[in-house]
Amino acid sequence: MPCGSRRPPREQGANPPGAPRKRRHRFASCDSLFIIDTILSVPPTTAIDPESARLAADPDGFSYRTDLHVGYRVRGVAMPSLGPFCRVGCRQGAPSLACAMRTFDLCLGVGRSMGSAGYCARCKEGLAVMVIRAVVFDIGGVLEITPDLGVTELWETRLGLPAGELNQRMHDAWAAGSIGAITEAGVIRAIIDRLGLDGPQLAVFMADIWREYLGTANTELIAYARRLRPRYRTGILSNSFVGAREREQAAYGFEDLVDEIVYSHEAGMSKPDPRIYALICARLGVHPHEMVFLDDADRCVAGAREAGLHAVCYHDNAQAIEEIEKLLTAP
Repeated sequence: MPCGSRRPPREQGANPPGAPRKRRHRFASCDSLFIIDTILSVPPTTAIDPESARLAADPDGFSYRTDLHVGYRVRGVAMPSLGPFCRVGCRQGAPSLACAMRTFDLCLGVGRSMGSAGYCARCKEGLAVMVIRAVVFDIGGVLEITPDLGVTELWETRLGLPAGELNQRMHDAWAAGSIGAITEAGVIRAIIDRLGLDGPQLAVFMADIWREYLGTANTELIAYARRLRPRYRTGILSNSFVGAREREQAAYGFEDLVDEIVYSHEAGMSKPDPRIYALICARLGVHPHEMVFLDDADRCVAGAREAGLHAVCYHDNAQAIEEIEKLLTAP
């Protein structure tokens, strides 16, 4: 029988005066029966503060969960906790608790979804429902520590160029490389033509450029990103340059760290273009409001917020992790 395909007749008898309206949902999973009474509208005067009483005993022996104006009454012996804002009950030995949860959109690992009925009720009450399903990181200045090593100034001195001249000559090639409009070989040809570098000089110049670009690993934040899986989908969204994927994978193994990586040089667009935020959401299979994004550039953070993401501006590891965790644990 398909999960959630049968419902029992409505129980007879009215609720006591002032009691919440209830709608019963009954559904079968394999040979086990799950019965959940969904409380659609609890009067404000009977609301229980979720911080002080997340789970209270019900007079008839069931368990009762409430979060402000919406909650679940759950029949059953086994009561596995699925996080601070979500509990579901089933008969002991039930083979498929996940099936029961899917019927009510109770998300394993997230623990704050109140299910489709609860979501609708909360929307009617004018209450916000926030479920974060993905966390995405920038690379340069975030997952990588990338101080200015003075490479440009060093090479301007070596080549006898005035300050700012090197980047002025290479501006269009740098810009094209950031969105994949030129190949890495094309960048090399532009460097030879515009800066007059020969073979040995070119090799040293490119080594210096990539050394500054790659920086060093932000090991604390990388470890934090790794711990988020599998509870959350994780990703990287980076304004990059042709050749970055291969070098960053060799140096830091980013492809093994997260579920998806969107590089601007592969996407053909860069932050804060709203399309690139939509792309990482699509790759991770989440809505913008279900994602937290961490970046160190104000314009990229602002662009993410305009695109509907929960964006955090990186200043240091402690601050960034604290702000992300607040979003992940918000009711």
